Amino acid sequence: MELRNQTPYAAAFFNCVVSPDELLGAVVARATFCLERDTLVFDEKNPFPVGNEPLKLPEGELDREVPFLRNGVDLMILGHAYAPDGKPVESLTMSIKVGQKFLRKILVIGDRVWEGDRDHLKPSRIQPFLKMPLSYQRAYGGRCLGEAGLMAFPGNSEGRGFYLTPEQALGKPLPNLEDPDHPIRSWKDQPNPVGTAPYPASGSLRLVNSIELTKDPLKEEVRSPSDIRIKRIKPEFFNNAHPSMIIYEPLHPGDIIEISNLTPEGPFRFFLPDLSMHAHVQLENRHFLFPAHLESIVILGDERRVFFTSRVAFRYRIIPLERRVVILYPGLPPQSLPVDYVIQWEGRVS
Repeated sequence: MELRNQTPYAAAFFNCVVSPDELLGAVVARATFCLERDTLVFDEKNPFPVGNEPLKLPEGELDREVPFLRNGVDLMILGHAYAPDGKPVESLTMSIKVGQKFLRKILVIGDRVWEGDRDHLKPSRIQPFLKMPLSYQRAYGGRCLGEAGLMAFPGNSEGRGFYLTPEQALGKPLPNLEDPDHPIRSWKDQPNPVGTAPYPASGSLRLVNSIELTKDPLKEEVRSPSDIRIKRIKPEFFNNAHPSMIIYEPLHPGDIIEISNLTPEGPFRFFLPDLSMHAHVQLENRHFLFPAHLESIVILGDERRVFFTSRVAFRYRIIPLERRVVILYPGLPPQSLPVDYVIQWEGRVS
C-alpha cells in the first residue's frame, strides 16, 4: 500500500498478513521537538526516523517498528539524573509527573558496595555524585556464577546487585536506581529493576506484564507450572517502556509533563502539544477514516529533545489488482469524507 504523508512529521507504513485474504496495516508517525526553556519547538531539520531497524539512543534503543497495536502511552526518559544546584549529593529522588494522575519516583543513590563479613554485610558509605546515568546498567540485576554456570537476573541481565552468596556480594556494587518505597536492605533482596529508559525485549517484566494466564481446563487445581496455560498475549507485549512507565490515563493537549533533576538547571518541563492526525484509506473506491493515537513519548534530557510517536492501525481485505493508498493528514478526522480526499484513479488496472 502506498503512503502519502501530508504532515510535517516523519512517517512510514508497515503491514503483515493476518489471514489468507487480510492484512494488518499501520501508519507510524514521529514528531521531533527541541526544548527551549519550557517551550517545545518543532525540529524539522533533524527528525528522529521511523524505520524497520531498532532506533539506537543513548542508554537504550527502541524496538523496530511492527504494525501491531500497543496499550497506553510509553514514557521513556534517557540521560542523567543531576544533583541540584551543581553540588554533589549522596542521593536524590527523581519525580516524574504527567498530567493530573501519573506520578512515578525513582531513588538515585551514589556508588556503594557491600562490606563487612559474610554474616553481616551492609552497604558502604555512599559516594556523592553530580550526575548519574539513567541506564538499566545502574538498576538492580546483573549476572553471577551459579551451580550450572553463569546466571542472569531475568528482569535485567545488564544491571548490578544480583548475587547468590555473600562471598559474591562482598566488595561488589549495589544498584544506583531503586524504588524509594522498597529500598534494598540485604544482599539477598531481589527487587524488580526500576528505570526510565526503553526496557529491553529480553527482560522478564515485559513478558510478565503482557501475558494473561489461566488454569488448564482439564485440571481440577493448579499443582505445578504445567497446569497453567496462556490465555492471551496482551498488546503490552509490543510496548517499549518499563511496565511502570506505561501511562494508561487519557492524555490531552496542554497536559504538563515535568521531570525533576533531569538537567543541571532544574526540572525538564513542557506542555503536551496537539499532535492530532488521521488517515484516509482508499481501497479502489472504498474509503475509511481513522484517527491516530499517541503511543510513546521519548525524552532525551541531555540533548533537550523530545519526540512523540503516533499510530494508525487498521485491517484491510486483499482484492487482486485493487489500487490501495493511505494518506496521513494533520488534525482530527472529519465527520464525513471531504470531496478533495477522493482519488480519481486513471484507467483500470489490467
